[in-house]
Amino acid sequence: MLGEEGKAVTTVGPGSAFDTDLGFSSFQVVELITRVEARLGIELTRFTSVTDLGTLGDLFQACRAAVAGRISRMPADDLRAVRERAQARRPSSP
Repeated sequence: MLGEEGKAVTTVGPGSAFDTDLGFSSFQVVELITRVEARLGIELTRFTSVTDLGTLGDLFQACRAAVAGRISRMPADDLRAVRERAQARRPSSP
């Protein structure tokens, strides 16, 4: 997203703040959250407030909580299918 905005991609980490470190406007933060939700198939706002997501680490933790919450509510057959897909994507050991 930084590259799309014409901003130099810098080294970032969990403590990188969206506004001060990355130069994101509030609109851009919402756009990023929307993209993450779409990509992961989750709803972050069910687990946290957008205003609580100030850093990349905050976003990561919210994603982990949302994914865990989604999986814990899955029927056993759906959970089994998710596990099988994850195992199929793992590279085979030599």
